[in-house]
Amino acid sequence: MNRFLPSFLLSILLHSLVVNSQTMPKELNIPKPPSQAKTNVALLAAHITDGLPNDKEKAYHIFHWIAHNIKWDVKIFNQVTEYKIRTAKKTLTDKVGYSNDYAKLFREMCLSVDIPVQEIVGYEKNELHTEGARYYEPNHVWNTVYIDNQWQLLDCFRAAGDIDMNLGKGHKVKESLNNTKPLYSTKFKFKFNYNPEEFMIDPEKFRLTRLSADPVWQLTDTAMPIQIFERTEKDIIAFNEKYSKPLQNSKMLEAISKLDHNELIIESADRTYAFNPNYNGMKVSKHLANTEKGIENLKMAFSRADAASILNNAKREVSDAKDLLGEKKRQIKEECAELQRVNTERGADLIKFYKNFTAMNTKYMASLRNKMNASKSKASAARNEVKKISRNANYVNKNNLNKVQELPSNASSKSVELKQLDSIAGREARIIAIEEDLIRFKLDIEAYEALQKEIFSSMKSYMKVSDSALVKEARTRSGRTENKSDSTLANTSNMQYYKGLVLDSLQNEYFDIYDSMLSLQAQQKKQYTQKLELIKANAQSFSALKKVGCKKINTSDRYTEYGEKYFKNSQEYSDANIAAVNYINSQQPILKFFTNKYKNENDFFKVVAKNEDGRKKYIKSMMKKKEELGIRHAEQQLALVDEAIKKLTKQHDKVKKDLE
Repeated sequence: MNRFLPSFLLSILLHSLVVNSQTMPKELNIPKPPSQAKTNVALLAAHITDGLPNDKEKAYHIFHWIAHNIKWDVKIFNQVTEYKIRTAKKTLTDKVGYSNDYAKLFREMCLSVDIPVQEIVGYEKNELHTEGARYYEPNHVWNTVYIDNQWQLLDCFRAAGDIDMNLGKGHKVKESLNNTKPLYSTKFKFKFNYNPEEFMIDPEKFRLTRLSADPVWQLTDTAMPIQIFERTEKDIIAFNEKYSKPLQNSKMLEAISKLDHNELIIESADRTYAFNPNYNGMKVSKHLANTEKGIENLKMAFSRADAASILNNAKREVSDAKDLLGEKKRQIKEECAELQRVNTERGADLIKFYKNFTAMNTKYMASLRNKMNASKSKASAARNEVKKISRNANYVNKNNLNKVQELPSNASSKSVELKQLDSIAGREARIIAIEEDLIRFKLDIEAYEALQKEIFSSMKSYMKVSDSALVKEARTRSGRTENKSDSTLANTSNMQYYKGLVLDSLQNEYFDIYDSMLSLQAQQKKQYTQKLELIKANAQSFSALKKVGCKKINTSDRYTEYGEKYFKNSQEYSDANIAAVNYINSQQPILKFFTNKYKNENDFFKVVAKNEDGRKKYIKSMMKKKEELGIRHAEQQLALVDEAIKKLTKQHDKVKKDLE
């Protein structure tokens, strides 16, 4: 029976984000093993690796087979039971296991085909253990395997699949979050979902989510302190970039890998405790290993005094183990209380975050409604302007000029002529300046429209990511999901980045352009109106020149020229108004789209806020289970201590009798 029983219990439930890896991403077609190999570790490993050319292929085939054939043992969560201690053979028989069972089976199968391998106990990030929460003891187990002169990290347990909330046939979660009451369940079922990326993971990527209890198995030249791991992913990445690089082979690792089980515990216990003083499990195991060593030494005692001395030393080891286990029971309650506090604070922060988001969206919706109402008025005015322009397009025409009668020549006609010619020249200069402005307005409008399309295209891409995080967040935190692999912290982080930073920035830019477009169109309208008035005024001046019988210019030709100008510019003005109407109409669905989007987001936020109390109950329930399991685990270890005392006493009595 194994003496070391690390608490991996909630790691089955609280699956964290998967990291990228150096992997062999392929499915294998491994033949079914013969009946005699199904529960025989060595025969099964030999069958799986038969004919394979190297240790990497062999290790991957073993990894692949375990991940496809062993289920997570979720029974312990569905009803709090004793933590099962399985041999590798028992895991093959049961076809279920905890993370340590997966690691143990992988280790024994690899050793049977002469591949060096280790089981690694460590800490894993999950829904409860996020930044702000300390680790009191390991909650996960994985392996390192020696391939091509390097130790490589892999996790059969995480490669196998995931768990769902078992809500029962009549209580499947509906697509709409607002139709039914929140559904919560702490009953779980396992689902195979093979992930080959858990094979041969880069050490620095691996410790984004998992960190070995013994720092030497981080496989880097500088060990990351657990205090860094307990912070954010950003802090972990910064440490990786600044302080360390992978180191997957060393004389120390080579020496450690050659130790037997008890030697490994004794060698690493103090180092593991120094790395995380909250975790005393390895020291308990060290005391028990020394106790077993004492039992073996009793067999070789050369006198009753020697036997008594060995017995006393072993009893001290047992007493120290008992004291540490008593401390562990206290720590279990302390850890659960701390996790409860951190999660409660995180929930309060999220509610505050959601309220800010809702207020922001409500403000946006009010602004959009104003834009829609204003745009409808602008479109209506532009359409009326088009009708008006159409009626007046022929205002300046030859017939009007023909009706003008020349006045009798008199002294004042010369001064009238000079005055009209000066006015015509001044107006023509202003018309040229307006035409330059209109060309610039047209180019600006075209550039803005193109930029606006690009921005909207980018927004749609980011909306998908933001909406995905938003939906996952709402579903996960409300309990309306069967899949518990989503990290609420990661979802919230994505929401804050994509929605709170990227999308809002793009959206503000989009509507700045929208407002600029409307402003340009208004300026364009003003300039066209002025231009038409100037053209009309010049036509009237040519009419006045005809009256005074001006001979300096051909008033009839110039009047006709300005009549054509008036008609042409009326058409251009009409086209500009039609373009403005079309633009406004094209923006109406987009304005409605954004309005509906913000409304839907607020609906999600309301679900999250409404169900936060339910999530608190869910977390409280899981904390209760964790505490119960932790205490039972400690009691199982105390039972091992009692068993060691009996063995010690029995061996001492036998030796004492033999020495009489």
